[in-house]
Amino acid sequence: MTAAIRLRFGGYQEPASIHNRAAGRFGELLKERLGDRVAFELIGSILKIGGKSGDLVPMTERGELSFCYMSTVRFSKAAPELRILELPFVVKDRATVFEALDGEFGEGARRKIESAMKVRVLGYWDNGFRHL
Repeated sequence: MTAAIRLRFGGYQEPASIHNRAAGRFGELLKERLGDRVAFELIGSILKIGGKSGDLVPMTERGELSFCYMSTVRFSKAAPELRILELPFVVKDRATVFEALDGEFGEGARRKIESAMKVRVLGYWDNGFRHL
């Protein structure tokens, strides 16, 4: 029997956050589909082990983590167009922004990120929109 593939998913929020619950569900789905071939570990809050949220992307690039969730701000140097998502009152509604992220806008940003960084974008999550 071969050893399980070890997958570590890092985050920076409390366990009850929607992001950690979604990451946990991702791990459950991996286990359902792959069984003992995968060992999934969720590090829900890197802050609780002395890290900073900004450590997650470099840890993923170095292979210390397999996945992480992160605000687009950490990728905006590679894909400056993502900065628009940090501005208040720009996003009309979730449907509109996901249409853009799932379309040409998001695909262009993904290509820039992947060519400039040692990461792969699996998808875009809602991290809240900048409305007051």
